[in-house]
Amino acid sequence: MNADEFLMYRCIELAQESLRIGDLPFGALLTRGGDVVAEAVNTGLKDITGHAEINVIKKALENDPEIDFSQCSLYTNFEPCAMCSFVIRDYGIGRVVFGVPSPHLGGFSKWDILKNSPLPAEFTSRTYASPPEIIPGVLRDEAQAIFDRLDWRMHKWS
Repeated sequence: MNADEFLMYRCIELAQESLRIGDLPFGALLTRGGDVVAEAVNTGLKDITGHAEINVIKKALENDPEIDFSQCSLYTNFEPCAMCSFVIRDYGIGRVVFGVPSPHLGGFSKWDILKNSPLPAEFTSRTYASPPEIIPGVLRDEAQAIFDRLDWRMHKWS
């Protein structure tokens, strides 16, 4: 098992924890130099912006307001949506690793946000960081299993 797979298993555990506490099954963590900087679950049922990816960025900033996100990897069990993708680009996260692709809502698969450099003017009036390195599909089947149990067909990639 490589480091990306090991960390993706932790994201899957966080997603299961999120489901147990009554939210949607999404989990994210942020690493720097191989060390976990922050972990988060989804809180989107209480706050529409409470996606795990945004929550983990907020936690990292609470721990270190001067963090250089370009040296960080964000792991999430599910492809970041458009909203989260803009936040990822705004903070300049250097690497994004996800399990399940989202052909309907994803900021990489559906929308040209995570991979576009530069973002088109119609999206923003500011300059965003360079696109992160994208590692899609890590433990895709294992990450998909939680959605299969919930019968969430819209998230199927095929």
